[in-house]
Amino acid sequence: MRKFFILVLVVASIFVSCDVNGTSSGASTNNDSGSSSLPVLSSDFEDGTLQDWQANGTGTASVSTSQVHDGSYSAMVTIGAQSWETLWYYGIDSKLSPDKSYHFVFWLYQETGSDQNYNLSLKYNDGSSDQYDSIIYQQTVQSGVWTKVEGDYTFPSSKGTMKDIYIEGPTSEAFYLDDFSILEN
Repeated sequence: MRKFFILVLVVASIFVSCDVNGTSSGASTNNDSGSSSLPVLSSDFEDGTLQDWQANGTGTASVSTSQVHDGSYSAMVTIGAQSWETLWYYGIDSKLSPDKSYHFVFWLYQETGSDQNYNLSLKYNDGSSDQYDSIIYQQTVQSGVWTKVEGDYTFPSSKGTMKDIYIEGPTSEAFYLDDFSILEN
């Protein structure tokens, strides 16, 4: 009986972690995480704070209850005059290791009235200056719909040192972020 119970749990956990639409990266509107490992970074904003995320430049960020993917809170971000004036997570090198593959997954919501493209970008230093790389590039987020954005990324140690990550979108527009996770592949 105990072996049967364990088998049922294993099958159930496999079923729960499967992507209903069969996608492994990109944007979708389903509700799963896409990976079964424990997150190295997880931000759901349910404690009513930005959980180490910060606005940069003229961008603004606050915790919101007006649009949420899951729970009671999300992060509301208004991008400044430049696309990098947005929501940043500083010191990502304390969470990620070079040469390891990670799965990034999060939910975005925007209400511009049309589809918009968003990037998850990485700032790193190559030993002489700061450089930038796309973790997830030009993912379409529909207007008025929570959209799952996900993708895999490996930062090669030969490039230098990781510094920060940030979410780019259309300038002077607002978006909501919820249920952000980074999982080791």
